[in-house]
Amino acid sequence: MSRDSRRAALAAVFALLVGATLLTLAGSHSVWAHWGASSVLLVGALALIVAGERAWDHMLDNARAAGVVARY
Repeated sequence: MSRDSRRAALAAVFALLVGATLLTLAGSHSVWAHWGASSVLLVGALALIVAGERAWDHMLDNARAAGVVARY
């Protein structure tokens, strides 16, 4: 899977999580629905942050190997 398609997939997952959260919260006044939807969104956002950090580290490793970025 290429980087661009991976980014698009991660953006789609985040948009799906946000949409599901908004749909859940719009039709329900339940406290449990609010907590559940918020928890799912938080876990999804953290997963996207971790994926972004890993991609950044991979990009830096490639740039260092190519001599574009100086080592520490």
